[in-house]
Amino acid sequence: MGTAFILDLAYAAGVAISPTPVIVVILMLFSPTGRRNAIAYLVGWIIGLVLLGAILFAFLNTALDYLESNSLFSRPVIQILLGIGILVLGWRRWNKVPKTTPEEAMPKWFASVDNMLTKSSDKFTPRRALGLALVMSALSPKNIALMLALFVSISQAGLDARDAFILIFIFILVSSVTIGIPILYAMMKGENAHDALNGWKTWVVLNRGRAVALLLFMLGGIVILNGVISLLEQSTFS
Repeated sequence: MGTAFILDLAYAAGVAISPTPVIVVILMLFSPTGRRNAIAYLVGWIIGLVLLGAILFAFLNTALDYLESNSLFSRPVIQILLGIGILVLGWRRWNKVPKTTPEEAMPKWFASVDNMLTKSSDKFTPRRALGLALVMSALSPKNIALMLALFVSISQAGLDARDAFILIFIFILVSSVTIGIPILYAMMKGENAHDALNGWKTWVVLNRGRAVALLLFMLGGIVILNGVISLLEQSTFS
């Protein structure tokens, strides 16, 4: 379980370092009803990951069995293909044109979200915050790829249901840390948290592309390496 646990933490870190959800939750904390919406957003993020995990788990074994019926698609090969997919996501991130100021780097739709949260806060309810987070976590290509990689590594490790559940629980917990920290900080510091949160937001906006790209390159390499090692072991013992 040791290798699977290390991979679990690595994949969870890849999900946790998601700039857009962090920026959104900080923008929520700046709004009049920020704490309620932010907490609902965190809950929605977790629910989205749980639903994503349930869907992938329900279909993964069938999909793996189907792919493995074709000799070209053993589990190590599937893992290598997943790693290549993660590298492609990283390459797309890396190739985005870097910006020099927070205003230039901030996506245009963030301004709409900020305006809605500050000027129409009565319309943006916790239910909407929960729904937004659920969609963002469950439909993120990065989250899907990394959770797939996790499930393939769990399958390869031959873990029982208890150990698999523990790894999935840890994955979801670690994946949500970067959203939970700003909320916890705001609750502890109150109004004094504004400057620090604004500084965090600025840093994330300016560095989001390259930081995520580097992480995806690292994770993609890990997934590919793990798949290659498994493929070599499979060839050796076959």
